[in-house]
Amino acid sequence: MSTPTIRVETLEHQIVDATVLCGFAVPRIHQNFVVYSLDEESALGYSRVYIAALRKHGEEYHLETASSNEDWQVAAQTFKQIVRNATV
Repeated sequence: MSTPTIRVETLEHQIVDATVLCGFAVPRIHQNFVVYSLDEESALGYSRVYIAALRKHGEEYHLETASSNEDWQVAAQTFKQIVRNATV
């Protein structure tokens, strides 16, 4: 079974492959999010993950930043709940 990947553009405008970890919807703010990794480690040795809003433009989907700081907080809190409730 292969791991799903997507192509993302970094802040340095490089196109790289990212590993999709999960996606989730937040009905309260009418947004969908994708969680992905560029296989980076943080300064503390943890894996760094990114959360991006998934938006449809015409027939294509694009990853974007959250619409507002409040939406970002809701997305981050939802992801924390998903991780806390995950079973291996």
